[in-house]
Amino acid sequence: MELSLSKMEIINRLAVRHGFTRYLELCTSKTGHFYRLLDRRALPTAHRLMYYCPIDFEDGLAIDFRTEGMNIRECLSEISGKALRYDIILVDPFHDYASSYRDLSAAFNLLDEGGIIVVHDCLPPNIAVAAPEFIEGEWCGVTYKAYLDFVFARRLEYVTVDTDYGCGIIRKLDRRSRWARFMRMAASFLDRDPQRRSEHRQSILLRQEWRDIGNDFDRAFSFFEKHQRRLLNSISSDEFLKML
Repeated sequence: MELSLSKMEIINRLAVRHGFTRYLELCTSKTGHFYRLLDRRALPTAHRLMYYCPIDFEDGLAIDFRTEGMNIRECLSEISGKALRYDIILVDPFHDYASSYRDLSAAFNLLDEGGIIVVHDCLPPNIAVAAPEFIEGEWCGVTYKAYLDFVFARRLEYVTVDTDYGCGIIRKLDRRSRWARFMRMAASFLDRDPQRRSEHRQSILLRQEWRDIGNDFDRAFSFFEKHQRRLLNSISSDEFLKML
């Protein structure tokens, strides 16, 4: 039986593997929900930025930066004023497109080089839960689309673990680093292989088709269902553990 990991298990394992110590959770009062399961021994610096958070909302855990509305500008300004940076960030946003893309951008800007963003709800199981506007109950929204648009636009290194509604993993690498140079050299070497070149061309065409869809969310989900494994760079929980 294949192992199934939760988003917090993925975060905890990544923190231990990479020696991360500083964590931020970017969420709403309706998302996240598992902050208590964070490994505080590995991540002694842990903060939550919570928006869409009613003034009377409490869950017994610290909320370091909060706002009642959807605008997080003041929270980000407070973080910036304290000169805070993070090694690993969970983005579990309000699942409309605008909030999801904004939160990914904010997280990326707060992340140190070599850090990782974990994105929840990147693999909605059906079109009903992938509605672009809020619905009560099970709702992944279009975070999956914002995630793909974000990594494609910035040409980022990413994989998606096929577990817990899909957990995207984005690595922020300094393109001038020795590792980045090595990856470019490896890609150049592999591109000499005819099959590899063919797969690379197919990937370019697939991404172009994805970009051409634009904000037609019904069409986007239909295309996503057909090509999700290649679009997401999907891996299983077992494959993720082997990569650590």
